[in-house]
Amino acid sequence: VSYSSGTATVSHTSGSTGGAAVTLADATSGVVKSSSGGFTLYTITTATVFGATTDGRSVMAEVQDTSNYATVFTEVERTSTTVVVKFKGSITDGDYRALLYSVAN
Repeated sequence: VSYSSGTATVSHTSGSTGGAAVTLADATSGVVKSSSGGFTLYTITTATVFGATTDGRSVMAEVQDTSNYATVFTEVERTSTTVVVKFKGSITDGDYRALLYSVAN
C-alpha cells in the first residue's frame, strides 16, 4: 500500500496474478463441471482464469450464491493447476460463483 495526496493505492504482492470472479458453469471458460458419488464438482483451471501460470495451491477461494451474494461453504480442493469446488447434490450452472485471489507463491 502506498499513499499520495490522501489516496491509498494497493498493489499486487510480488508473484500474485490478481483476482477473478468465476461463474460456476460448464460454459464458463476454464471451468469444467462433473458429477461423482452424489457430488457436483466444478474444476477451475487457474491458468485459463488468471491468464497466466498460477499455482492453484496459492489461490484463496470464496463461493457466493449469485442471487443474494451470500457466502456458501463448500469443499475446496487445490492442485498446482486447478481449484475444485465441490457441492453435495445436483447444482444448476450459474447459481454460484467463485471469487478467487492468487497470492504470492
